[in-house]
Amino acid sequence: MENTNREGLKKCIGRMAEFLSAQAAEIENYDEQIVRWLIDKIMIHGYIVEVEFKSGMSVEVGI
Repeated sequence: MENTNREGLKKCIGRMAEFLSAQAAEIENYDEQIVRWLIDKIMIHGYIVEVEFKSGMSVEVGI
């Protein structure tokens, strides 16, 4: 079961990498399409912003 989850995560990350590499130029400004394609949800906990990607990975950033 864990290997199946890991393989699914690898495929999702691979699709994200393909999508980003297919972009014409560096990402310098907010792009709604990229945000909707990559991010599942954003949560704010006091002074910490947590971004959860559709791959299941998450990042916390202090503000």
